[in-house]
Amino acid sequence: MLTAIDQIANQNHLQMFKAAVPYLDASCQQTVSVWIKLLELENVLAFYRQAQKADMAACSLNPEAGNLTEILKEIRIYCDKKEQEWMDQCISLIHTLEFYTVLTSQPEAAADHPSEQKGDLL
Repeated sequence: MLTAIDQIANQNHLQMFKAAVPYLDASCQQTVSVWIKLLELENVLAFYRQAQKADMAACSLNPEAGNLTEILKEIRIYCDKKEQEWMDQCISLIHTLEFYTVLTSQPEAAADHPSEQKGDLL
């Protein structure tokens, strides 16, 4: 699975060249690999020079784009099993902190409804 920046960098069928690298003789592999990376860099630079920033800028229009939980979920895809477990723990911790923040930021709502306060369980 390619990220958005990888899709931009790997235009011009660079994935096909990458797949062919192991079949080249050893003396050509390094040269072709560096050539592929240079083409990727050229594609990224060209993308940012043009007014086609909509693909990457679309993330800034999405209210979930800056959400740390969503970022961790995207990164998680590229992690090994142990790193995924760690990401899951981080995401769980973030959810717990968000829940705690909601609970502690509503004391005025509890004051409006005295029967719902903690001490009034009976």
